[in-house]
Amino acid sequence: MKPWLISRGAIALMALVGGAGLASADPLAGIWNGQFQQVGEAGTYRVTLDASGDGIKVDYADQSCGGTLEPVGEKGNSSFYIETITRGGIDPATGHGCIGGNVTLIKVGDTFVWGWVGEHKGKPLVASATLEKAK
Repeated sequence: MKPWLISRGAIALMALVGGAGLASADPLAGIWNGQFQQVGEAGTYRVTLDASGDGIKVDYADQSCGGTLEPVGEKGNSSFYIETITRGGIDPATGHGCIGGNVTLIKVGDTFVWGWVGEHKGKPLVASATLEKAK
């Protein structure tokens, strides 16, 4: 992916507040999958949120990168996170890879709307997806 890095993969959008682990009553508990699209880019890319253990992990399989989401707040049906890429950052030779950003998750019925915002070299990057719980 170009430096359309939603965290290069990401629009990591949305995970729920969780510190030392998510309670079973937490609507985000479990594994959530979706296809995100970055504004201004063709194609879609897989995003997976894993909130089944301690913390929230994000994986962008198509970009070979991933990281974690740190909860920073919530209001109503929305949760807000800071994404940190811990695997597969930017390749300086190609400029491709993943960058961390800010993720918003909005609970809508049985799904989450995932939104991701970041910047690369001073340019804004935006991505979004609908996440469904893995069966």
